[in-house]
Amino acid sequence: MTSNSQNEHDRMEASASHQYFNWKLCILCQEHNNQPLQCPANSLRKDIGAEYSYVSESLKHFNDFNCLAFNIDIQLLDDGTGIGNTMLKNRDKQYQMADWRMR
Repeated sequence: MTSNSQNEHDRMEASASHQYFNWKLCILCQEHNNQPLQCPANSLRKDIGAEYSYVSESLKHFNDFNCLAFNIDIQLLDDGTGIGNTMLKNRDKQYQMADWRMR
């Protein structure tokens, strides 16, 4: 499969089921574009956990007020160990612009 057809396949797979979350795509928008994806776990910062806590709490609060900038089911981001831990385990990826829309 070429890169473009693989990306289309990933997007279709992600949208085909509400029970499936595609960790290869941006966790916030679940889309593919030409921007590079960033993984917070690859940061050289010592407080990586703080970033995951911040994003996790922000997602919960925005979801509680029905104000998420993206149409995602945040329950799919939690495997039972918490959103931040699940994101870290799956080495989540985000577009910088998608992350900005949450702040």
